[in-house]
Amino acid sequence: MQFMKLIISGALTLILVLFLNGNINIPGVDSPPFGKLLNPSSGVWKNGENSNYKNLNFESDQLTSPVQIIYDDRMVPHIYADNLADALLAQGYVEARHRFFQLDFIKRLASGTLSEVLGERTLNLDKQQRRKGLKYAAENAIKGWQNFPESVNLIENYIKGINLYARQLTDKTKPIEHKLIDMPIQEFTMLDAALVSKWMADVLCGRSSDIQYTNLRNALGGERFDFLYPDKGEIVEPVIPSSVSYDFDSLYISDSESGDLSFIKGYEGDLYPQSPKGIGSNNWAVGSEKSTYNAPIFANDPHLNLTLPSIWYELSIHIPGHNIYGVSIPGMPGLMMGFNDYIAWGETNVGQDVKDYFLINWVNKEKNEYLLDGKTMVAEVRVETIPIKGKSEVKDTVLYTHWGPINYSSTDGERDYAMRWISIDVPSKPEFMTFIDGMMAQNYDQYLEGTEAFLSPAQNFAFASKEGDIALRVNGLLPAKVNGDGKFIEDGSLSSNDWQAFIPRDQNPQVKNPERGFIASANQRSTYNTYPYYYNGRFEYSRNRSINEFLREDRQFSVEDMKAFQLNNRSMQAIDALPIILNLLDESQLSTDNNSYLKEVKEWDYTYDKDSEVATYYDIWWSTIRNKTMDEIFALSDSFNITYPEEWRLVEILKDHPEDEIFDIVETAKVETASDIVFDSYISMVETIEKAKREGRKIEWGAYAPLDIFHLARIPAFSSTEMNVGGHPDALNAIGSTHGPSWRMVVQLTDDIEAYGVFPGGQDGNPLSPYYLYSMDEWSSGNYHKLQNPTEPEKVNGKQYSIILNPKK
Repeated sequence: MQFMKLIISGALTLILVLFLNGNINIPGVDSPPFGKLLNPSSGVWKNGENSNYKNLNFESDQLTSPVQIIYDDRMVPHIYADNLADALLAQGYVEARHRFFQLDFIKRLASGTLSEVLGERTLNLDKQQRRKGLKYAAENAIKGWQNFPESVNLIENYIKGINLYARQLTDKTKPIEHKLIDMPIQEFTMLDAALVSKWMADVLCGRSSDIQYTNLRNALGGERFDFLYPDKGEIVEPVIPSSVSYDFDSLYISDSESGDLSFIKGYEGDLYPQSPKGIGSNNWAVGSEKSTYNAPIFANDPHLNLTLPSIWYELSIHIPGHNIYGVSIPGMPGLMMGFNDYIAWGETNVGQDVKDYFLINWVNKEKNEYLLDGKTMVAEVRVETIPIKGKSEVKDTVLYTHWGPINYSSTDGERDYAMRWISIDVPSKPEFMTFIDGMMAQNYDQYLEGTEAFLSPAQNFAFASKEGDIALRVNGLLPAKVNGDGKFIEDGSLSSNDWQAFIPRDQNPQVKNPERGFIASANQRSTYNTYPYYYNGRFEYSRNRSINEFLREDRQFSVEDMKAFQLNNRSMQAIDALPIILNLLDESQLSTDNNSYLKEVKEWDYTYDKDSEVATYYDIWWSTIRNKTMDEIFALSDSFNITYPEEWRLVEILKDHPEDEIFDIVETAKVETASDIVFDSYISMVETIEKAKREGRKIEWGAYAPLDIFHLARIPAFSSTEMNVGGHPDALNAIGSTHGPSWRMVVQLTDDIEAYGVFPGGQDGNPLSPYYLYSMDEWSSGNYHKLQNPTEPEKVNGKQYSIILNPKK
């Protein structure tokens, strides 16, 4: 195996005898304990054995009744229990059995304790996580959960299942990554479960542009900023159709109550990394009248950073009255997306801004007291101790204010910015129950009630049922904003600048059985202007219109149609932009050789298929146009943090304002227009392609912009890189350099439900397992597995082995 060769080669190179039974730290590299790694009885060799795939029968004092777990030929566990508590214990057990390193790694990533096992290289990341307050948020979550003892009992049972497996691990059987990194086995706790939840919230709603927008507005002026950075574009197709009216009395918040917009001095230092373009999802459903089966069809594909092992774990849960199939995030109980005997459900990210920044007005040099509404407040001081493998521990002080933790301090030490983030608040409900109660719903009323506990990150909860209903709710706790709240840094000495209220859940945008016959979301804006509440954020403008265009067709759809939609590589952004830039291009100045490329671009079908060279031509051309146009914005990045205008805004300016000053290149004497930028960028594209061809580089899109799916710890031998696949962040098949559809699912809600799904990778997190990359080829080829949800253990097709858990006598 590849990794075995890597170990042997490395050991020979570094002279194995020097490493026996210990670590030697090479600068920048923490060397593994080779003596332990190569031990014939407990080293990495044992991870290559199939000892994890055999029948087991044992007792546990945590159970109240027997549980049977049947693994099928894709290593999907089917759990059969007499009650929900025992089923969740079994869920925790099977997830730990195949994903223990993942559980351990994610909790360390969220809590800022990676340096304890990976060394100094992750120290800045650990500091970042602590300064963002993820552990503080997790502690607050537990405070809220404790008010619901029955719910806490359920998550405790899930955690008991994880630890049931953790206690079975030995030096021989622990994951290969634990051996390679010399990582200790730790039991999972309630805090760890909350950390996994907050890590996911950080991925999906931890983004903010307040600081960048403040910097840009101060540099450009209000009028110019508003021109380049409007809240929404001309072409908007929100999640909730225009036919929906909002017949309710909205909360009244006056401008004075919500606070005045403040345009204060910005922050020039480095910002924490934010999610790249394409992080989001698609979901949709068609009603019976638009289905060839006279029954709804549901589809969902979340777009996330792709890792090995996958973020998702596939399983089914069977308890009296409920047969449920779907995917979970290891570390969180319940199924986040899936189907049961009655319904199908899934989510996409909402994208509304729920993180604001406030400038703190300190009253002393020690920075432990600050002003709020004219009163002196004492900041909470948390001294974070960060253990570092092979080094002394590091202490980092994080100050907490009324708003939240201090995230950033100016380079001159004069200004400090506190973060107000919705996911850090003490929850009023046990959020984790969302995916437990939701997965057991049998109709939309039950689903609405079951998912009411969900707070953040706000998601578009889509639904379809055998009864014929299709529905979607923008679900989560959302601040009731007015007057542009949350778009810029605000004055932290006034509590009136805080959110004054939250939108009542029944006033969240939602739709049920719309006249158009389908519901759909793809991270676009939630509503048209008729919705009474203001909101800002990061929204998608291409994929949503592709979905709506397909589903508006006057015909009926099949499961195969839905699969084809999910795999569609056509870019609506290219459909918008290419005709405009072709119109701006002065073809008379092109040489004969250059015209040959132009002919192909004109005939392009806007699809980013993996074998398409023209997709590469266009992508380079468009990227160059964007870079040349935004030269003055880029120049500002030397002084402070910026963000570029959205691509949809550049398309609008190219179309409506081709003479705008944004197109003038600062470093030239000539005053350029959009036509000049388009022409120069085209020539640059041709030169780039010609150079690549001379160097022997492949120009086909899949080879030119390959997909990398990295192992969680970025271990090269455990990663799948340079994958030649089609897709683009602006296409429904939203594949970028490291992210894409992390789970594709289509459910046909006929009397006998049929469902199909696939994710990139496999069930087992062990890199030496045949089930580690089991579905990678299926996923990259656009194929799906038929999902089985057998009501009885005897009906599981392709049974591989079983585990019987019995209560201890």
